Amino acid sequence: MSAVSFEAVSFSYNGKAVLGPLSLSVPAGQTLVLLGQSGSGKTTALRLVNAMLVPTSGDVMVLGKRVKEWNPVALRRSVGYMIQDVGLFPHMNVERNIGIVPQLLGWETARTAERVRALLGLLRLDRSLATRLPHELSGGQRQRVGVARALAADPPILLCDEPFGALDPFTRAELQLEFRQLVAELEKTVLFVTHDVREAVHLGDRVALLDRGALEFSGTLDEFQQSTDPAVSALREYL
Repeated sequence: MSAVSFEAVSFSYNGKAVLGPLSLSVPAGQTLVLLGQSGSGKTTALRLVNAMLVPTSGDVMVLGKRVKEWNPVALRRSVGYMIQDVGLFPHMNVERNIGIVPQLLGWETARTAERVRALLGLLRLDRSLATRLPHELSGGQRQRVGVARALAADPPILLCDEPFGALDPFTRAELQLEFRQLVAELEKTVLFVTHDVREAVHLGDRVALLDRGALEFSGTLDEFQQSTDPAVSALREYL
């Protein structure tokens, strides 16, 4: 079963084609990496999933339902979202940042507090950090808080837009390993945007290569590693 699928989806801006037509599916519980250079349409595809953008044509399906049939607010609160600069609220401490989505969903205070405590442990964040503001954390700690916030309401789907791109190589490698283990343990479906071939191979179950809005390749990680497609073969030189 596909948790997310693109059915002949195109997107244009001011009359210029940005993406598509794109037909692609993400099986439930797997990680699809959207790989490509800047301007290839990766982030556009991601934003179509949570209705931040509306397709010019075609349909995006989420959990068997057309995105256009979802209430946009309900959809965005049901899909975790992670970005490179984390996007934590600077005036809120760690506990409030993690608990903001459950709070908006109307969770009881005690339930939200228990969820925050559980996620701090899951993301290897000391409980003493709960009262700190984002600027008092290291880059790796902020990104872990970002992961915790994306998971706070236990959404089945995570959208990740180069979340580890701004981290130093050591912290990035550490978080990549933790993230892969975490999503496998929690059985999340993930769409992960990156321009880093090594990151794609390390994190993905499936890889979709985009080039100037067009789908160049789509397949399993094994198929990506064995493909004779010239574009794919050229990318493997970076591994």
